[in-house]
Amino acid sequence: MEFLVKALGDFDLDIRNGATEALEKMEALCIEPLIRALGSESRRVRVETAWLLGELGDKKVVEPLTQVLKDDDEEVRITADKALKKIAKRASQ
Repeated sequence: MEFLVKALGDFDLDIRNGATEALEKMEALCIEPLIRALGSESRRVRVETAWLLGELGDKKVVEPLTQVLKDDDEEVRITADKALKKIAKRASQ
């Protein structure tokens, strides 16, 4: 599973999309590795991970995503904010 998380930072969009699709299918198993990936040195991994966690919508990721709102990178912060809003919207429905 770790190789799929690393693939989220690949330069090739098809590889990133494939990793995303595979991780979505493995949702229950991937939450913890994805939470760890939010601390990656790679900006791209942090962005893709925040987006994916928003798509998965598990409430366990609210606190880690909230911490990512303090990231040095603006794109990472914006993506985490969107993910949190998506999770909140699902929870209110």
